[in-house]
Amino acid sequence: MPTATPTATGLATAPGSRVTRYAKSTAASVTPVRPGKTHELSALDNAMGRHAVHLVLYCRAAPGVDRDPLKESLSEALSLYPAMVGRLTRAEGEGGAAAGSGWIVKCNDAGVRTVDARASGTLDTSPPPADDEMDLAYFEPMGSEAYIWSPFYVQLTEFADKSYALGLSCTHYHNDPTAAALFFHGWAAAHRRSSSPYPPFLHSPSFAVSPAASPPPAPPLLAAKSAAAPPSADAAVTMSSATFHFPADAMRALLSSLEPETTPFAALAALFWLRVAGAEEERELTLALDFRRRCTRRCRRVLVNASVDFIA
Repeated sequence: MPTATPTATGLATAPGSRVTRYAKSTAASVTPVRPGKTHELSALDNAMGRHAVHLVLYCRAAPGVDRDPLKESLSEALSLYPAMVGRLTRAEGEGGAAAGSGWIVKCNDAGVRTVDARASGTLDTSPPPADDEMDLAYFEPMGSEAYIWSPFYVQLTEFADKSYALGLSCTHYHNDPTAAALFFHGWAAAHRRSSSPYPPFLHSPSFAVSPAASPPPAPPLLAAKSAAAPPSADAAVTMSSATFHFPADAMRALLSSLEPETTPFAALAALFWLRVAGAEEERELTLALDFRRRCTRRCRRVLVNASVDFIA
């Protein structure tokens, strides 16, 4: 197992933070990767290079939840994720020359960086405020020497009551919040000496490109829309809109007549679809959701709270 070497370089936290980082080390997988193994990054992965993912998982004090056992189970979990312990290198072009753009992961068992930290107070009585949560997930941006830079960082922060905050930071080259959360499940399964119900992956298999496979046929409605001639610029398009207001008393009366766990959204959605299904004439319906207003700012950090059981 790797040993933590005390260092103060680059481990500083925000002024007034309750978190103190005091050591940095490297965690490697217990199972070596076969020589020459690589992990290709797609064009979409390479386009996400300016973004990073940060997750923080809180673990209450319990027998078996301690720094050394957590590091041991981390190394076991990393055996299922060889790309996490690898390093970035440029893809080779024709003749063995480095391509102008695009990264691949060389799975060379270089390991992930781990940071040891302490936090004042207890997790239950004085949880860290939002401003301190970024100090629970250490991360270093890529420097000029990508071949020695670790894209994954794991921070183990111990509270005064022996609770822990497990912070995972990584580039969006390799990972997304969903896959990172599933890694926590795999880590928890390794810590409990059990198997995880979720297969290990860094990218969703649904995004894998198979040149030999033909694309699935489009639904009839979409096929008809694709074949239709585009409307002319002079054609006047009349759009209609409607706003619905549901008083609180009406919502409470509606929810009281349904199952106890029914949410207001589920009740209103059911009413909406009942009216659509009750229309006399049969028509095609396309439902779209406009989320552009939610993406007005560039998201460089994504914070996700997860609930994972590290106790057997």
